[in-house]
Amino acid sequence: LGNAYVKEEFRLHQMAKPAEIDIFMKEWRRYLETFRKEPAQVIEQGSFGRDLTDEELMLLSDDQRAQLQRLRQEASGASTPETGGS
Repeated sequence: LGNAYVKEEFRLHQMAKPAEIDIFMKEWRRYLETFRKEPAQVIEQGSFGRDLTDEELMLLSDDQRAQLQRLRQEASGASTPETGGS
């Protein structure tokens, strides 16, 4: 899920507007920092990060909301033995 998702996200943003690229890169840097700061939580709990704020959710386009829903489904399916995920 991880590598394929990251590659797809960067591919999709190749033709984005400069302002969108700035936001995209800011969020990926924040994601990376979260991952670097919380390795013990990832190991112990199998998850990390934070929920999006209401304001952040309101700023998402319909496509982004749909993509977020797909990602949630894939991530939850990837972590359950019944689905064959890891």
